[in-house]
Amino acid sequence: MKKILVITNDNRLHIFCPTGIGGGYVVTKNLIETLAESEDIDLTVLSADTNSYDYKGIHFVNFDFGNFSEEKIGELEQYIQNGNFDGVLTLNLYQMYKNSFLQSHSIAHRCSRSMFPINIIRKFLSRKKIKEQEFYFSFSDKNSKFFAMSETIKKDYVKNLKLNPENVHVIYPGCTPVYENCPKAVKKDKITFGIIAGSSLNKGGHLFMLVMGIVKLLRFDFKINMISPKYEKDFVMKSIVRLFGLEKYVNILPFQSDMTNFYKNTDVLALPSLNEAFGLVVPEAMSFGHICLVSSTAGSAEIIKNNENGFVFIRSSVFDFISSVKKIIKLYNNDFEKFSELSENAFETSKVYTWKNFALNIINKF
Repeated sequence: MKKILVITNDNRLHIFCPTGIGGGYVVTKNLIETLAESEDIDLTVLSADTNSYDYKGIHFVNFDFGNFSEEKIGELEQYIQNGNFDGVLTLNLYQMYKNSFLQSHSIAHRCSRSMFPINIIRKFLSRKKIKEQEFYFSFSDKNSKFFAMSETIKKDYVKNLKLNPENVHVIYPGCTPVYENCPKAVKKDKITFGIIAGSSLNKGGHLFMLVMGIVKLLRFDFKINMISPKYEKDFVMKSIVRLFGLEKYVNILPFQSDMTNFYKNTDVLALPSLNEAFGLVVPEAMSFGHICLVSSTAGSAEIIKNNENGFVFIRSSVFDFISSVKKIIKLYNNDFEKFSELSENAFETSKVYTWKNFALNIINKF
């Protein structure tokens, strides 16, 4: 039996991914739960949570991270040494420490993704945080292991935090299987695209709607199910919808605590993000037997084989985005048998990327 320690400064861990929190907490939740369910692992979670509680027999220990000073690091190292753990993994720490799961881009990378000269301004304003992140990564040594949720993330940290690429292992996150066999695709009168479109320009919802407006002008027909809780306050999105006359094409949905109906009423999931570490909705949609249209800058594009189990478009090219949407609609309308084949391939892909495989792939590296 392996004795594993998971470290997290997430002070909301006890409520395990409540409504409204992002993908990072979903990863934390599923990794911890999967490890806890293994009979071969004795799991301890060191958490910033202020409540003492027990969950599935996990040993929870409260730890005051404070400002994570050198003194705190010393306390943490002493705890690890006394515990004689076979493996130690850091999750959700702004200050990564030792063996860490890298599930978001570095601060330097996030600054660089902005347009000139905003990128220069952001980097200047974030210089203190960038230095802090560099400082905490300096505590890693040649034996430290890092687990990146995509090749994109790995390249980021190798470049910006000077990590040894041989110590960074790419392990893709997963999904919870819903069906044993792929649900049969049923052709409807119009293809339905699904998208989760926050108000942030980074998520690409506005670009997606612009592209769909152009596709409509090219006389293609479709439906859109869009989860957009802040749609009524999103002036830009509403303006694009009105400009292209998309009101009858778009079904606006509020936040979905259960995504099942959203996926069941979707034919293709779109993930047009400018900057996405991975995109958990992609394997989730695949587990419902859906192909995905994914931006080349999203980590989940790495599990897509173009024209085989989905489609990847070049994020910097609006023309490629439009071309990909047109190709999918034509495939749905004119060769539904091939469309169904791609959907089945997507489902088979989702069976590889499960939370169980994700957790085991990490633990097996220790």
